[in-house]
Amino acid sequence: MVCCLMDRSKDWLAQAEYDLYTAKQLTNTGSFAWSCFVSQQAAEKAIKAILEMFGLPIWGHDLLDLLSSLEEKTSIPEEVRSSCHRLNLYYVATRYPDVFPSGAPASKFSKEQSMLANSDAKVVINFARTIIYQ
Repeated sequence: MVCCLMDRSKDWLAQAEYDLYTAKQLTNTGSFAWSCFVSQQAAEKAIKAILEMFGLPIWGHDLLDLLSSLEEKTSIPEEVRSSCHRLNLYYVATRYPDVFPSGAPASKFSKEQSMLANSDAKVVINFARTIIYQ
């Protein structure tokens, strides 16, 4: 059996862009916790697009860990790193009630947080786009 490895970086990036579109729609409907989570997912997929392009392992969900895997291949702008710091906080807390002493995550996030998460995801996606389409 012959197997050929395909570069799926553009597929990862396309999904990241779709996730960001979805996150913005969620912000518009008031689903702020879910929008924050989907923004984190968009950034994660954008970083994984770059990892795929460089043929590096794609594993994990910590955006800062994923970025550190890229440091030998490309420089990471501080704006991207800062966005990932903020977005990392939304991977678990937006979905699991036991993160907080009481209340559901759906009631713990604001429109402002959601809009900033959308903006942070866009920063990461734009970074990925410049590398993949250079």
